[in-house]
Amino acid sequence: MSTGSETSSLGSTKGLQSVKRAPLSQAWYLLRRWPLIPLFIMIILVFTGLFAHVIAPEDPTVQSLKFRNFEPTWGRAMPEYNIVPSAEDFDLETTSGVSAFNRAKKSSFPQTKYILGGDNLGRDVLSRIIYGARISLKVTLYALTSGIIVGTALGLIGGYFGGWTDEILMRLVDVWLALPFILIALVIAQMFLHSGGAAEGVIIFLIALVAWTPFVRQVRADVLTIRGQDYVLAAKVAGATHFRLMWKHVLPGTVSTILVVASLRVGQLILTEATLSYLGAGIPDPIPAWGKSVKDGKDFIEEAWWISFWPGFCIFLVVMSLNFFGDWLRDRLDPRLRQLD
Repeated sequence: MSTGSETSSLGSTKGLQSVKRAPLSQAWYLLRRWPLIPLFIMIILVFTGLFAHVIAPEDPTVQSLKFRNFEPTWGRAMPEYNIVPSAEDFDLETTSGVSAFNRAKKSSFPQTKYILGGDNLGRDVLSRIIYGARISLKVTLYALTSGIIVGTALGLIGGYFGGWTDEILMRLVDVWLALPFILIALVIAQMFLHSGGAAEGVIIFLIALVAWTPFVRQVRADVLTIRGQDYVLAAKVAGATHFRLMWKHVLPGTVSTILVVASLRVGQLILTEATLSYLGAGIPDPIPAWGKSVKDGKDFIEEAWWISFWPGFCIFLVVMSLNFFGDWLRDRLDPRLRQLD
């Protein structure tokens, strides 16, 4: 008996020892197990968007043409002087003259300003990126909320009632997805531009037009399975109304799907807003937006690459982080896809 107990204790000890991992292996396990890097980037995005007025070093709308296409000041340490070189001392018609002028400005300007450089109108790129995060959050939040409400409601109705109701709603989704959204957005934006300028509400409405369709199909697919469950049929026999059945018994079973679709959709909505801004149909001036900042620097990409690079890099980081977080959330909420090791 004692031999058996000793053997079992040794086996359990070996099992515990096999679970232990080396430091690098443990770090890799945590990165695979939890989306630490995507969460960190998303926290920075939310914090920056909420406190942009406190974090931004400069006013993103203030123009200073003497610092037009000003080089980033983070490259090297520089003394702080109050004298700024005059453009009259340099031949700005040549590339070497422009480069010399930028170097002179950089060496005579405080390093704490224009950290990521200035744009084609002399505005601080870093400040415009910080305020652009606020715009992306605001537009995406409103558009995504409306998309969740409309898409979930239509998916519940179509999946629960079925028949002609489901057929009509699904064909509506197919027709909607076939519409050229970018062309329609450009036409609507131009109409408002001619009448005085497109407001943020118009852009939110345009993005909301493409936010609801994924929720309809995914929620409908879940409802088709849930409506045949025993607890739903029992509630129907007990006399529950259609609204109560959908709200109390069917909708809770689709929450995980809604969360996953929403997390994956946020990145696509941010890309949509950036695309509209780049095409001139997005957020109006002088409000800073990432897509519009990329557009502002496309004509100066050779002499001032930082104008387009940094906003584009922020778009890349945020969308990539949201996609990774959405994939992780899908794996965690679906028992069939969980990866515990």
